[in-house]
Amino acid sequence: MTSDYRCIYYLAVSLDGFIAAPDGGLDWLLQFPADGADYDGFYCGIGSLVMGRATFDWVREHGEWSYGDKLTAVVTNRPIDAAPGAAFPVAGTPAEILAALAARGAPGPVWIVGGADVAGQFLDAGLIDEIDLQYAPVAIGAGIPVFAGRTLPPLELQWTRAFATGFVEARYRVPRPA
Repeated sequence: MTSDYRCIYYLAVSLDGFIAAPDGGLDWLLQFPADGADYDGFYCGIGSLVMGRATFDWVREHGEWSYGDKLTAVVTNRPIDAAPGAAFPVAGTPAEILAALAARGAPGPVWIVGGADVAGQFLDAGLIDEIDLQYAPVAIGAGIPVFAGRTLPPLELQWTRAFATGFVEARYRVPRPA
């Protein structure tokens, strides 16, 4: 499957491969400075977002909506009360979710924020073009795995860079089947 959008799965991950604690918490990540990696540089280059309902609820419970007025498709079957910014609920396949963004005139590229289930659906549909992992300098022992038991074809490393905070960023291209 192809899309007119370039979709990027950008996320922080522990050294042992988890994106959240078993309870979905991010305390392991929040102990680091907010500028631990070049989030601002990445965010400025993003046109719109897709995030799962659990991620959406977590963000709303833990501070202000930090995604401004960028169109954000929240994957859910439940209504959203007082959606912040330009967030809107959407249900369907990954292709239908991208079509809902396109119908609203959303610019790309699209950041697949997560969580793991939503990102996995986009991976399974062949709609992730790049995976940008921000490795945090910590192991948490257990939690929600970055790829939730999925296997991936060999990824093509585009580049890496290290930060003084101990974070290491690795950008991969997801190859398309021949």
